[in-house]
Amino acid sequence: ETATPTMAEKIFKSKMEFLGGISVPVLYFIFVLRFTGKEKFLSKKHIFSYFIIPIITFVLMLTNENHNLIWSGFSSIYADTNLMEYYHGFFFWVGYVAYSYFLLVIATLHLFRFILLHKKSFRTQGWIILIGGILPWSVSIFYLLGINVTPGMDITPASITISGILMIYAIFHTRFLDL
Repeated sequence: ETATPTMAEKIFKSKMEFLGGISVPVLYFIFVLRFTGKEKFLSKKHIFSYFIIPIITFVLMLTNENHNLIWSGFSSIYADTNLMEYYHGFFFWVGYVAYSYFLLVIATLHLFRFILLHKKSFRTQGWIILIGGILPWSVSIFYLLGINVTPGMDITPASITISGILMIYAIFHTRFLDL
C-alpha cells in the first residue's frame, strides 16, 4: 500500500488488507476457544455467528464510497513519504475496533483462566499464546490513538509476524500443538 502511487490504488489495497484485519480477531478467538477446551462454543452455528459483524463490516467497507461509515475521508500526509491518512467513520469503530477488541478481551480471559488452572507445560503454551495475541492488539491501540513513529503507518501487520514467530517457538520448544 505504501509503495502504491495513487490514492485510488491505496484505498483498493487497504480494502483488500481489511479482509485479513477483520477476520484475524475472530480466528484467534476460535483458536483460543479450541485451545482452552471450550468446544461447546464452536458449533457451526456459533462460528457463523462470530463472523456476522465482520461480514457486515466488510460489505460496508467495499461500499464505503456510498456512505463513509468505515472511512470518512483520506488525505496525504507528506508527499515525500507517499503515506496516506485514513479518517475513520462510525462503523469502523463499532464493527471493527469494538467487536475485535471484545473478542480479544474474551479470548484473553479464557487464556488467563486456562493458565491458572493447568500444569506448567500447558501454562507456558498459554502464556506464549497470550503474549502472541496481546502484541498486535497493543500495537493496534497505538495506531488507533495516533501514537506511532511515522504518522499514518500501521505496523500491526509486522507485530502479527512477530506473533507468528512466537507460535513457531512454541511449536518447536514447548511441544505446542504436538499430536
